[in-house]
Amino acid sequence: MLSFRRFLVEYVTLFEFKEWHQYVNQYGQKLLDNTGLEDLYNATYLEPGHKTTQHLTDFLKTQLDIADLPEHHGKWILKGIKEGYLYYTRGSYPPSIFASENDELVADYPKSSIVHLLKKFDELRDKNPRFKLSDINSVVRLHNTILNNDSEYRDSYFGVKKEADYDVVGENEHWTITTPKTFKGACALGHNTSWCTKNEESRFRQYTSAESSHWSGVEDPQVGPLFILTPKNPKRQNEKYQFHMPSTQSKDEINDEINSTTRPDFDQRPLPEISASVHTNYDGRFRVPPRQGANELKLQLHFSDAINGNVKNLENFKKILRDTPFITPHISEYMLKKLKYRGIWGRDLRTDLVKEIINHPSMSAPNVFANQKDHLLHLFRLSDKGIIDETVGDEIARHPNFSDPDHIIEALKSQYASAVLDNPNFNTAHRGSSYSQEEFEEKKFKAMLNSPSTEVKMRALEHPKFGDPNAPEMMGDIDTPGNHFEEMAYNKEITPKLLDHPRFIGSIHEKGIVERILKYGYGNSIIKILKNPRYNDLVENHFSSKVNSRRFIETNHEGSVYDELLQHPAIVNPKDANKSTIGNSILLPLTKSSSMYDRFIIKSSAVNGDSLSQIIRYSTPQRRKELNLFEHPAFKQFSSDHILEVLKGIDYTDEDYHKIMSHENFGTLPQHFYEILRRESASYTSQLAAIKHPKALTFGPDYHEGQMRSHPVLHVATTAYNSQVRREARNISSGLSSEGFYAW
Repeated sequence: MLSFRRFLVEYVTLFEFKEWHQYVNQYGQKLLDNTGLEDLYNATYLEPGHKTTQHLTDFLKTQLDIADLPEHHGKWILKGIKEGYLYYTRGSYPPSIFASENDELVADYPKSSIVHLLKKFDELRDKNPRFKLSDINSVVRLHNTILNNDSEYRDSYFGVKKEADYDVVGENEHWTITTPKTFKGACALGHNTSWCTKNEESRFRQYTSAESSHWSGVEDPQVGPLFILTPKNPKRQNEKYQFHMPSTQSKDEINDEINSTTRPDFDQRPLPEISASVHTNYDGRFRVPPRQGANELKLQLHFSDAINGNVKNLENFKKILRDTPFITPHISEYMLKKLKYRGIWGRDLRTDLVKEIINHPSMSAPNVFANQKDHLLHLFRLSDKGIIDETVGDEIARHPNFSDPDHIIEALKSQYASAVLDNPNFNTAHRGSSYSQEEFEEKKFKAMLNSPSTEVKMRALEHPKFGDPNAPEMMGDIDTPGNHFEEMAYNKEITPKLLDHPRFIGSIHEKGIVERILKYGYGNSIIKILKNPRYNDLVENHFSSKVNSRRFIETNHEGSVYDELLQHPAIVNPKDANKSTIGNSILLPLTKSSSMYDRFIIKSSAVNGDSLSQIIRYSTPQRRKELNLFEHPAFKQFSSDHILEVLKGIDYTDEDYHKIMSHENFGTLPQHFYEILRRESASYTSQLAAIKHPKALTFGPDYHEGQMRSHPVLHVATTAYNSQVRREARNISSGLSSEGFYAW
């Protein structure tokens, strides 16, 4: 091998090697600056013409003690000094070169150690020509490249042994997959990462040993081996990955969850074959068939890549999944956690994947794993939360292995409650569980009461326990938690059946439930109550409250409900007409569509001055005429205030104004005239009739600007929109005598 000394003598001196001359000419001053040798150099070469390229070359090789190194090593060291990742010290003889990076692995590396690394790198390059020293730009990079690719050097450096401290479970030209068996092994395999498992022995044991104090008292500790993937062609500095299936973690070298930017990309760098002896756990909770562990690990690795955007690896994942004998908890837990919290995939892709799991033969096998049922529950919850398609939830709810009693009960409270009724375990799930049949039936019945499914609630209504007066929840008031009747009171389809239930009729809860249905219930239930004479007094008392009446009328019930209400005897002819409020204020707004409304207005004794004045005010002229509203008995009883309320409407014809002004109480307030005279929509005919009305000039004088006396009605008339009305008002005013004015 050509030494640096020989290179400098034969190539630089004898043949005037131009590349080297250019390098020294360009960077000579920087080399002198970075080594602190400029003063010595200037003192050594004092004579004119001495400071040539050759002189500088001879000076550097002597001072840096690198003449005997191989040529490429000498060049690399000079490059390092020039770029600052090596530094020179003159503290002893010979002077030394040190690594300058602030790194625990290379701090204060002397030249001898750096030279050793360069030799190890040469050995690595001889085995694999892809390694090039020119690509290495720091001692850290040099050191890590050797550690990552030379297991003997790594083991020697960390003092670990293969099989004793770690296992290699797979290796090819792209990856080495290892699993640490001791904390020392974790430190060696996890060097230059931020993983807690190589920083703290307690954390390593937490992940890998059920004996860890972290799991004290925990029935199902999440322990299993750590799998470390070290790339042989890293995409970035220190690239590494660590996977732990029981805790569903997949981390990159800085301890972040693997994402679309940092994913391993197994398309470009395929995984090696994985040892068939690989187990995904240490504590023997699962019997892992041959190659099952290898498949589990491959599934996790491919799924991690797929979940981060590599859809090609999704297909690889599905293929491996189909070839895997059993879907163990580690596989499903890992996938389900990622599916919950990663929004990268579309819903269809997630659904497709979950269906692959549900349809896997092992999912229907009896008693394969102790917590096989939990897989289905997790998948079920994904569907219930809308993360995957709803049809999957129905499929799982009917699945033969969806058989844990607590899971059946949970499903009854979900949107898939109807499907779980068809589950073959619906009546037998308690067998083999801690529940007795009676306990299971009790819990199941209460879940059915709370179910959002009408079909399931119907089943609860028919249950022999429904409405049992001896049940604790039926012995309190209506608000007792779990009250059977209360749970059924607001379902459009069930409530009518509840009203006929023999345990409901005559119960202590009947009155309260009926009142709540009138307040908040659906139309068909209300109609059933209105048609039942048993509840006539309840209906009258309920609608005697203005609050209840308003709430009912303002609820968007169907027209048939109002039809029934408006012909109810308690409304049309209440026992106490003063007590009824259903027709008062605006309690029956015209926006409500009801075929009974017109007949109610005409016939009901509950329609009084308050309600009729509102009805007239907000009706159209055509509707007033059709219903003869001005002929209604309540109109004849209008007070001055009722007349004023009517006149606040804006859609009146001359005929309407004529009927209003013909009322005996019209004109008892000057505001009656003001409303007509100030109304732009009122015609000249109606306004003229107002100022000529016999009562128009019966009010006392008023004082206006400049203490000028004027008549209040005529004064308002002089400001009317219609010019003819204004002129007529002035004419009337000018013809009045002062005596007559005071007489008014």
